Amino acid sequence: MNKASRRATEDLRSEYKRSDFGTLVRGKYAHRVIEATNVVVLDPKVAKAFPNDRAVNKALRGLLRDRKSSARPTTRSTRTRREPARGLESKALKLSRRDRARLAQRLLSSLDQEADADAEQLWLEEAERRLGQLKSGEAVGIAAEKVIKKARSALR
Repeated sequence: MNKASRRATEDLRSEYKRSDFGTLVRGKYAHRVIEATNVVVLDPKVAKAFPNDRAVNKALRGLLRDRKSSARPTTRSTRTRREPARGLESKALKLSRRDRARLAQRLLSSLDQEADADAEQLWLEEAERRLGQLKSGEAVGIAAEKVIKKARSALR
């Protein structure tokens, strides 16, 4: 008798018999757990920058807001449409560093309109790989507060 079945038998009340419950199946409901939960394992360097889950979610919501606002069509004047690319480039280079970064993000996201069909599956596999690293001790979890603090200091 292996440890798991011994433990199960020892924990049963006297009025129950192990045979009343049928065969145990390891991972029988694992797919339900995977579908119902959303565990994200952060790279250790990224994790140092966020102190807690709220900070991570706040940062991600900000990115989503920026992405949504950049995806909205903007009204453009006829003059801007006719302006040569060099003129746009010189104007863009005069923007502050932060505004240039936002513009770059918007331009890049406009090029990436089609989502990779396999992306969701790849992310699931990556999450499972990282969870395995956490469970095996190969990777170490870092408090979200520390991760956010580091991210904020890196952005300054």
